[in-house]
Amino acid sequence: MIDNKPFNPTWGEIVVKTIGGLIISVITAIIVFVIYYATWDIFKDALAGLNSVAWWPQTVNPMIAVIMSVIWFIGSFFWTLMMGAIYNFTFSNRYYDFWKMISLSLIVNSFIFIFAVILYLVFYDNIEVLFFILMFHILFSTFVSLLMYDVISNPNYSAEFLIWYSVGFFLVLFLLALMFKFSNINQNPGAIWYFLSLPIVLVYTLLPLIESIWEKIYYKFYEMWNNFLYVPSLEEILVDEEEVEDVNVEVD
Repeated sequence: MIDNKPFNPTWGEIVVKTIGGLIISVITAIIVFVIYYATWDIFKDALAGLNSVAWWPQTVNPMIAVIMSVIWFIGSFFWTLMMGAIYNFTFSNRYYDFWKMISLSLIVNSFIFIFAVILYLVFYDNIEVLFFILMFHILFSTFVSLLMYDVISNPNYSAEFLIWYSVGFFLVLFLLALMFKFSNINQNPGAIWYFLSLPIVLVYTLLPLIESIWEKIYYKFYEMWNNFLYVPSLEEILVDEEEVEDVNVEVD
């Protein structure tokens, strides 16, 4: 039988992953702030639309949808490339196929991007909805990228990765929803900065941390001979059947 152990990251590796995500998220947030500062007039017009009345509507510049798309493009693609490089360089024994990781992640994220751009254009006149779409977009694209990185590194544990990246996804989504609920853009225009930057920092930092901690927990189950999320390949199943047949022959 082929022995394919689950990953058991050290605490040092977990710290590297988390800090790496944090550093890249801060760099991305700074870039986003520059874009936000350069396009403040468009955001100001959109905020004015929140205070408009029915008999005197405030038009919103459609360029805000383009700005949201650019912010996501920088946030997602920059993070995908940088984190892929960090993972490949730091954990080369695990994330060994850099180009497959990056290429597949970018292909899938391109499809997500096309769909998201349509949503940005449809809801360009509602700034609050746009920010919620942006938060969900960053979270979902990061979730897909990280999941693909780990599935490529060890497909037999894809169920383990899917379950706990999903748990991390919904935990972070819950935090973002709370932030969205208690931050009033209309009363506090400065909250735009938080809506643009905080999701990036939370998502890029917490998702790798949550999944890495789960890997250590799951390895304890493995040590207790309970590898319940392992999905054997067809080759492994055939090898096991041959071994059973050989044993039966010897017994006879």
